Amino acid sequence: MTNSLQAVIGYALSGYYVSAHITTGNTARLTLTLVETDLVIFSSTFPAGTFDIPNTPITAANGGTVFLTITSQNQVFTQMNVVATIFHTVTALPFFWAGVGILGLTGLLTLAIFYQHTAAGKLARRIPRMTNPGGSSVAHRAQIMCAIPDGSYTQIPSRVHWS
Repeated sequence: MTNSLQAVIGYALSGYYVSAHITTGNTARLTLTLVETDLVIFSSTFPAGTFDIPNTPITAANGGTVFLTITSQNQVFTQMNVVATIFHTVTALPFFWAGVGILGLTGLLTLAIFYQHTAAGKLARRIPRMTNPGGSSVAHRAQIMCAIPDGSYTQIPSRVHWS
């Protein structure tokens, strides 16, 4: 009588990882294989207790179905608890640096606008101003209402120039 667990964990592409957390009452031999190629991804013997399989990469070019086999030693019945996962690590580092670059450039432009006497400020002033679709600057008349202490309101004429 052999006490073993044989189970399909799932399909994993190249670049994915397999890991597992296992508790067993007896010494156990663990093997992870790719079914399509019979490639052994991980194989080791562990003593009784709880152990983790480190993140093991799938190295086959096309990936494959990951198959888990755990066999207890000396053909004795052993209770086992197994949690196995397939995962993929995604890094966003290139996008992080693009964001840092854009924020840095925006910060430098803002400083140049506030300190117009510097070379960067003079360069910032050369950036074309926003105009309306016709291409000319637009003048708007603003209506500003001012409260007078006696409770009435008066209108202050003003001219706001938007360029």
